[in-house]
Amino acid sequence: MSPSTFVRFAWSTLAVTVVVILWGAVVRATGSGAGCGSHWPLCNGAVVPLSPAAGTVIEYIHRVTSGAAMLLSLGLMVGARRVFPAGHRARTWALASFAVMLVEAALGAGLVVLGLVEGNTSALRAAYIAAHLANTMVLTGLMTGTIWWASQPAGAAATQIRRSRGLAVTAALTVVVAATTKESADKAIHAIERITEVPEIGKTYTATVKKVTDFGAFVEFLPGKEGLVHISQLDTKRVAKVTDVAKVGDVIEVKITDKDDQGRWKLSRRALLEPEGESSSEQGGRPPDRRPPPRHHGGHGPRRN
Repeated sequence: MSPSTFVRFAWSTLAVTVVVILWGAVVRATGSGAGCGSHWPLCNGAVVPLSPAAGTVIEYIHRVTSGAAMLLSLGLMVGARRVFPAGHRARTWALASFAVMLVEAALGAGLVVLGLVEGNTSALRAAYIAAHLANTMVLTGLMTGTIWWASQPAGAAATQIRRSRGLAVTAALTVVVAATTKESADKAIHAIERITEVPEIGKTYTATVKKVTDFGAFVEFLPGKEGLVHISQLDTKRVAKVTDVAKVGDVIEVKITDKDDQGRWKLSRRALLEPEGESSSEQGGRPPDRRPPPRHHGGHGPRRN
């Protein structure tokens, strides 16, 4: 096997693994996790189930494709040892991929044997699923790394280039949310989205008043992100004291109107209370001039005494 052939085989292994992952999502979405009962690796006590229900077919396909991915991962490890010399990174990453694949199989078997499938709402099942998903992310990352190292040019010159320039690795942070109910999962996802959200000028946020001063109120509109609502931006009418409108602990709706050169967010509550097109985005700005325009009498020049 040549290095180029190994790379193609590695891509095929990764593709099959991704298909298995996607089919696992189908298993969960259809509630077919218990399709083969509590038997593993057999399906309802048989190698090939006879007259299976739809759920059994879905789960059985998942097990068969998982077995195929396991064999391909084993072939990836063996192939790396045959193609690349001792100490080559492709061999190391291929070995790590197979080890994590074994962990993946053990976690999947544990879900079945321990009965942590559909209908089970225990904390143990949530922890198992979280570990299963995290392990899946690591597995695909290791397989991708194997392909990357196997694709690098061979020879002392290429090795010297790698040593001199180094390897830049960007780690994508993946958050795995595990919960026993949809409601608690939605709350957790919403909290994570707020933590990672990037503020946008013109967007409205629900904020909590953290500090009150004579010139305005400091509010937290996203976790760890605060801004000032100037006293002139608290209401459409004149505000004598900030505490007349906002006190520490109050929850108010605010709109981001600007960001200064020092990175401080300018917020307004008044912009949400005024009719469309009448809000003043600058803190300390005066209310719109609603006086009628001056009247001019056409055809008459200036009055002379």
